[in-house]
Amino acid sequence: MAEHGALATLKDLAEKEVEDAARL
Repeated sequence: MAEHGALATLKDLAEKEVEDAARL
């Protein structure tokens, strides 16, 4: 469970970075 949660968090952060990069 903990590992899955960590992966989900990293995935969300990665998606946020992609969105931020797209805005630039």
